[in-house]
Amino acid sequence: MIRRSFSLFIISLNLVLLLVCFVGSVFAGCEIQGLSFHISLGEESSEPLMRRGINIGNALEAPNEGEWGVYIKDEYFRIIKDAGFDTVRIPIRWSSHAEASSTYRIDEIFLQRVRWVVKKSLEQNLVTIINIHHYEEIMQNPNEHKDRFLEI
Repeated sequence: MIRRSFSLFIISLNLVLLLVCFVGSVFAGCEIQGLSFHISLGEESSEPLMRRGINIGNALEAPNEGEWGVYIKDEYFRIIKDAGFDTVRIPIRWSSHAEASSTYRIDEIFLQRVRWVVKKSLEQNLVTIINIHHYEEIMQNPNEHKDRFLEI
């Protein structure tokens, strides 16, 4: 029961964060250890920001990029844009690259890689969504990983 309740909490938290970032204000921003994202919701237009999206999976959500056969390449974002997509989701396994104890700092090399990927996506004017993905440890022992999850 505790595991299910905590899973529902995580899902709810993700939904709240999504609402805060996309509905809560005209300018929303998030910062992850120096990695800042600021989104203008375009108050002057009623056009939705996201219409057609694609997922770049099995790359940064693998324990290490490439372990599942996928490396994100520079040209992917131009190809995605040219194909008519306006949104890209990049699932990320932060837990494989975060320290096990407080402060749960993200490995700098991995963080630089995430910055590069997000930058390349934004250069193509794609709405870019990143998330916490495959945090499998939290499903085994939710109470032990709660603080680490919230800090990541």
